[in-house]
Amino acid sequence: MSAPEPRVDVEQVMREIRERVYRRTSAAPPGAPDRSSLREIDWTSLRHAAQHAARCAGLVGQMPSAPLTWRARCGGVFVRLVRRMLFWYTPQIAQYQQASARAIREQVEAMERLDETVRVTAASIHARLDELERERRGRSE
Repeated sequence: MSAPEPRVDVEQVMREIRERVYRRTSAAPPGAPDRSSLREIDWTSLRHAAQHAARCAGLVGQMPSAPLTWRARCGGVFVRLVRRMLFWYTPQIAQYQQASARAIREQVEAMERLDETVRVTAASIHARLDELERERRGRSE
């Protein structure tokens, strides 16, 4: 015969779990962000970088601007010669850069959407935790 199993006090276990959750949410560990300070991320610089990448993608194979000097004219002749020699290669580079710029833009947009989703989810979780804490305090009083 085996020994009877000890009884588990479910109420005591639930109290301990509540206390652990409360301690973790009210006193966050060092280095954890304060739950009340869900600060917004400034996406401006990343958006500008994506726009700059798109603008630069259109410059492949274009003649650089140059002053009207003898040296600039000679350089222009040389650049046109190189462009003609690379007729098969330049479109591939331009396509790659345009695809990269498009991918960068889509990644920035996706990160902005994810940031908003995380912000809304965190706010709803914190609101629910506050509600549960109010309920717990109401029952213990």
